[in-house]
Parts: sequence; C-alpha cells; structure tokens
Amino acid sequence: MKILSLFLLAIMLSLISFSARSQVEKKKLVTKQTNNIRNEQLVTLTIPSKLSGKVVSPLLFGHNLEITRKASWHGLSAEMLANRKFAAVGANGFPLHWQVIGGVLSTVTIDSTIAYAGKNSLRVALTNDGRECGILSLANDSLTIEQGRRYSIHVWVHTDAPITAIVRIRKSLDGPPLFEVSRDISPGGWKDLTAEFTATGNEPAAFFEVAGTGSGVFNIGAVSLQDANAFHGMRRDVIECLKAMNVKLLRFPGGCFSEFYNWKDGLLPVDARPPVGPAKGRYEFILHNSDGYDMDEFGIDDFMALCHELGCEASITVRMGEGSPEEAASWVEYCNGGKDSKWGQLRIARGHREPYKVRYWSLGNEISAWGKGESPNVERYAEMCKVFAQAMRRTDPTIRLIGSGMHGVHNLYPFNQEWTERVFTLAGNDFDAYSYHEYIQPEDNLSRTANAPLKATLGGLEGLRTTINRLEPSSQTKTIFFDEWNLWNTWERTPGIQEALYSAVMLHMLCRNAESLGIEGSCYFQPVNEGAIRVLPTSAELTPVGRVFSMLTAHTGRLPVKVSSSYGTCDIFASLGPDGRSLIVTVINVEEHCSQVPFRIAGASVKSVGSTTDYAAISSVASSDVVRSGIEVAQSHKGTYSVVLPALSFTKIEFQMAKSQ
Repeated sequence: MKILSLFLLAIMLSLISFSARSQVEKKKLVTKQTNNIRNEQLVTLTIPSKLSGKVVSPLLFGHNLEITRKASWHGLSAEMLANRKFAAVGANGFPLHWQVIGGVLSTVTIDSTIAYAGKNSLRVALTNDGRECGILSLANDSLTIEQGRRYSIHVWVHTDAPITAIVRIRKSLDGPPLFEVSRDISPGGWKDLTAEFTATGNEPAAFFEVAGTGSGVFNIGAVSLQDANAFHGMRRDVIECLKAMNVKLLRFPGGCFSEFYNWKDGLLPVDARPPVGPAKGRYEFILHNSDGYDMDEFGIDDFMALCHELGCEASITVRMGEGSPEEAASWVEYCNGGKDSKWGQLRIARGHREPYKVRYWSLGNEISAWGKGESPNVERYAEMCKVFAQAMRRTDPTIRLIGSGMHGVHNLYPFNQEWTERVFTLAGNDFDAYSYHEYIQPEDNLSRTANAPLKATLGGLEGLRTTINRLEPSSQTKTIFFDEWNLWNTWERTPGIQEALYSAVMLHMLCRNAESLGIEGSCYFQPVNEGAIRVLPTSAELTPVGRVFSMLTAHTGRLPVKVSSSYGTCDIFASLGPDGRSLIVTVINVEEHCSQVPFRIAGASVKSVGSTTDYAAISSVASSDVVRSGIEVAQSHKGTYSVVLPALSFTKIEFQMAKSQ
C-alpha cells in the first residue's frame, strides 16, 4: 500500500509539473504575440440602407482539378498501385514499379499483341513444374494498409490454358500474407479476379503480388487495389476536405493535361481505359510523378458525380490541337443533350437521366504556349475557335465559351499581349469570356508576397479589362475567367502561411473588384496535394490555404459592405447577409507583428457579436502551419469595436445586426 501511495504521489507531482510548464509555454506564446502591437487607424464599415446590388459570386471561389503530378495519383484517386496498366516501361524492357517472382526476367515480358487497357499486358510463361510465377510490387512502392479498412482488389487475367491465379497482399517477401485469394481461370477472354478483404492490422510497407500456377501462358491486363468505400474511384477523405473548403466551381481536366485527354475513353470501364500519355519532352512536368502516364481514373461521369457531391458548377476544357469540333460537340451533347440526342441517349442509358447542364467550356488552355499541333499559331487558333464554337453551340446554344488567353509568371515569363490583340480581332465573336492565368514568383518577404494581388494581379486584370473594352465587338460584353492563379511552383513545396496569406489577399481583391472588372469566375490552381489539401497515405487534411478558402467562402451570396478606403496594413472585407441581419468581417494581417484594429459599424446597430474564427502562423517561416489563437472582440462604445490580430493571421468575425437605422 505504501508503494502504491508513493506511485500515486509521483503521478500527481508529474501532472502538476506538466500543467505548470504548459501555463508557462502559453504565457510565452501570448507574450510573444502581444509584445509588439501596432495600432491601426479606425476603419469604418458602412451598412447600406437598401439591400440591393450584386452579391459576391460563388464562382470566385473555384478550383482546378487538373490531372497533373500529385493531384490524382496519391491525391484524389483512391488507386494504390503504381503503373497498374503497365504503360511505363523501363530501360530493361520491364514495367516500372514491378518485379518478377518465381522465375527469371524472361519468364514475364511485355506483350503488345494482346492488351486489356491501352497497348500493353504482361505475358507470364508458367514453368510446368508447379512453381508460381508472376509479379510483385517493388519495395519502394510499399503500400500502407490500415487496420479495419476494407479493400477492393481487381486483377484482369487472360489465359490460353486452365490455370490457377493467386493474388496476395504481403507484409514481407518471405512471411505469411496479410490476405490471399486464388481462382481457377479457364481459357477465353479477359476474366476479372475480384476480391475484398478487411485488414486485421496496420502495415506501412505491404507488397501486392499476382502469380499463377499450371501450364502454358497467361496475361495480366490490369491490376487495382483501392479502399472499397471509394467514391467513383476517389478518396472520401479528400472529398470531405473539398467540402470543407466549400468549392463552388471545378475546372476539369486541365490545364495543360486537357490536350492529352480524350473524354470518350472515360466512358469505358475504369480498368479498361487506356492510359493517358506519355507526357514527355516539354510536357514532362505534367505527369512526372507517375512516370509520364495517367491511368485515366476519372471519366466525365465520375467528374460530374464529384461536382454533384460538392454542389458546385463544372467547367470543362476541350482539347484543340489533337481534338476536333465533332469531339468537342459530342462532349457538350453528352453532358447537356436531351433524350432525343444521340449522346444524350447514351448518357441516359448509362444511368444519368437528367442532363448535367455544364455551362462553362474552355476552348483549349494556354494555347499560345502549350497548344498542340497548329493551334499555337494565333491565326490558326482563331480559325479553330470559329468551327469549334459553331459545332458546340449548335449542340447547346446556352453554353458559355471561354477563349484561351493571357498567361504568365510575373518576373519570370512575360504575358502575351499580342496574342490577345490578334485573338479578339480575328475571333472576338466566337467566345463569351476570355481566360487570364497568373502566377507570382514569391519574394523573400512574406508581406510583399502576400500583397502581390494588390501590387501586380489587380493591375494585370485592369489592363486586360481595358484591352477587352477596346477590342470586343460592340454587341457583346466579354467577361474575364481568371481560371488559374497561385504562387509559382506551390505544387513543388510545402504550402504554408506564405501561400495562405497570398490566397486570402487574392480572394479579398476578387470580392472587391470582380464586378467592376467583369470577372465571371476564378479558379485556384490547384487544391489537391498541390496547395490546399495535404494527402497522406491514410488521411487528408487542409493546409493553411485550405483553411483560408473554408473561411472566406462565407462571403458568397452576400452583399459587399463599403469599407473605408484606407485601413492600414491589414486587408479587410465585409459582407452582409441577404436579410441584413448578419455581418461577416474578414481581416488579414500580413505583417510579422500584431495589429490592433479599431472599426466602426455605421448605418445599422449591432445586436451582438457572434462567432469568431482565426488562424495564425506558428512561425514566420514561409512553410509554417497555422493554429487557432483565440481572439476577443472588444467594444469601446456603441458601434465601435477593436480586435488584436496575431501576426501573420487571417480572421473572421460575425456580427448579428439589428434593423437598419
């Protein structure tokens, strides 16, 4: 009993010590945040007397879903097996990411005479001695298996003689399998060896094995391992992150990838779709994380299912250089056609009775630099615009066509003003909106980088608006589709507070200026694994950029509130709910010091201060994550409030308003 008492006393002392240390650390954090506070000047928010005018468009909070780098593979796609259709072949003539088991290299070879998906299958010559022969995933492609999760397996096999096919999930090369299934396969046609299993333990480095026994030859056409609960082949945890960001518009399939994408291939069963690629030469950057190929995991029905799940609009880019007007028009008809149209009938037959009603269609992407064939020639592109537009509008005259426009990286790659002048002169009547893509090269100063939308982007958009107004046909008013923007090379680094503050200032700028500049929509490039959502083997989470979108989309569908034009170093935007009873104020502090911001709400009375949400950087390193810091809104006298904002932070405050004065 004495020993037990001493043990309990030691635990109590440890807890007291830990609590004391925690209080000291908390006090240090608070002291660090409040030691250097800059007092900002008074900001006035003027509530309008009439609830009228343009609201903040949800289309300003759009995103790209381009099948590049890590956005699909190891991103949104639930597929776990690399090079699962054997398209990428190494210098030794064998598919990358796979190795032979039970024989020598000559036992298993690439076979281009018979294929299930694309051009290749794997030919396995059995040894007639009872030995198993087949393939095994490589060690550096180790699979993360999670306890309690149910997995789905598909292996497509073709054989010229009866064999037994075996599929295993191995913990190690010589240990017992985590899962094993075998099937007797008879000759004739491709057979799907399918199975499901629930993992009984965690394994961070598993192997996938396909083997056969018997005599003769069999071919492996495609393999698949996924979470059995995947949504149209997509990870549900990633989709939940997209939902948390309130995605309002999704652009597909690119981007530069759109020139490689044949939408009709996506109508095939997913395992039978030919791989997309190879993306090589100057296009190598598109798919360098997946050996130059995409396994075509997402067809048009999958993409539209995702849009429906998210409750967002779709924007589709058609390929121009290697596509055709007929291909583009059939895509429009499949999406929007009725039961009396050829492609509409096919959509209905595939289980989608109601038209998808896709309104936004881009005529290529960054054609002047990345178009294929003759399309980068501006005269040829203008001719193509005419015939594509005629064919697509003949199918559905209500669609809005977006011309391929200006794009560049400030201080790195110049924007092509001459291209814009010629496109409008030659094909101005053939599209309804014009695209603008902009990337910013980050500086070594967080504040300057964050304010780039005000210093660079706004001027570029104003310049484009001036050009459009000068060149457009008098019978039309062209809008701007700002459908790619980000800091340059965000996709190749860990996005942190640098990208978050820049994105927040960008969204504020768009909310303030979209109406005057005629910006119909904008799309961040891009959320999954390249900016806003971090995807791990068994989980997904919002980055600081994702938290910015989650916060600022609260302004959609609300009336902008006038903010006094000079408000110091913090960037402020405010919006009023449709009934005038809710005021949301978002404030961005891009400086490495705390700021005390006083503000006065004029034109209406505040009933109460509602919820507050804020995130602050853990450090001033560009890749820093953010944490909730907990702010308080203080009232000095009626209608006047103040808040102390942490350094490098973004904050949302909601007020419940009384009736207008």
